[in-house]
Amino acid sequence: MHVKKDSGSIYYPLPAPSAGGWLFRHNNEQRRNAQQRRNA
Repeated sequence: MHVKKDSGSIYYPLPAPSAGGWLFRHNNEQRRNAQQRRNA
């Protein structure tokens, strides 16, 4: 994955499909964490 360093430690994935993939993984993490809290 191509990564552009900008504004200190903030990383923006490039190209756009990579950014979409990051958001998809992030949303999956959020959903999995929510399910674990419900099951707990």
